[in-house]
Amino acid sequence: MKVKEVIINQSILKDKTILIVDDYSINCTMLSLVISDTGANPLIAYNGQECVDIVKKQHVDMILMDYNMPVMDGIEATKIVRSLPQGEKIVIIGITVYDDDNDSKSSIDAGMDMLYPKLELTDEKLIEIGKKYFADGNGEIPIDQIVNSPSSQPKNTNEVSYDQNGNDNEVMDYEEVLNEFDNNDDILIHLMVEFDKIIQDKLSIMRTALKNTDYELLHKEAHGIKGGAANLCARPLSNAAKSLEKACRQKSEVTVIENLLNGLVESIQEFNSYVKNRLNKNENIQIS
Repeated sequence: MKVKEVIINQSILKDKTILIVDDYSINCTMLSLVISDTGANPLIAYNGQECVDIVKKQHVDMILMDYNMPVMDGIEATKIVRSLPQGEKIVIIGITVYDDDNDSKSSIDAGMDMLYPKLELTDEKLIEIGKKYFADGNGEIPIDQIVNSPSSQPKNTNEVSYDQNGNDNEVMDYEEVLNEFDNNDDILIHLMVEFDKIIQDKLSIMRTALKNTDYELLHKEAHGIKGGAANLCARPLSNAAKSLEKACRQKSEVTVIENLLNGLVESIQEFNSYVKNRLNKNENIQIS
């Protein structure tokens, strides 16, 4: 019996239903793979309203809840789910990248059970979380044990250090992320194409937001790009988005934000070129 089969057969999450709530399809696909590896059944909602609708219609054991989403965000969705009779017993895990310590209090106040770094959520760690709630049944996990513990912090996933020779400025670590997709090139390339289309569309939105000094919208769009790029190991792109997100949150000078947006545009263009080069190696997929 394969190791993965042993994990599934012994998993406390086997045959449970876990709902992913995230507006980025890349994140949903990666989390779906993680959930499937635990023996659980993944469901997907692309915003908080879809999450609420699903919970009303069918049984859900656990929800992996993102924060920033269109239509309805994760905080509001959590409050509504908790107000439902069937929502009281659902384990709700806030999946975040921990850029804002205020996320901890607001998520717990809304009714989430705990937070966990989205980019660190492996099948083994998801099973560990499942044991806390489904085996012991108490769900009493101090939030600081999850958020602040060294083992739960992202391990250089969306940060990259550049040496003086620029040896680490590769657009994307394809081999690393391919391993996360069980070496399935087709799935990975499809996701790269889809993400490239998304971020191209986001450019006009962000430029308009800058023109209107709408820092909240800029922050939201940069946050989404940062997470999606990090999941694809496109670290330079993720870092560029993170810098813009931070500047918007701090309400920096317009010239600073404008320069950071220009830097993000350059990273997006580099990623687009990288995707096209990868597509040239796979004749079965066309980019439109």
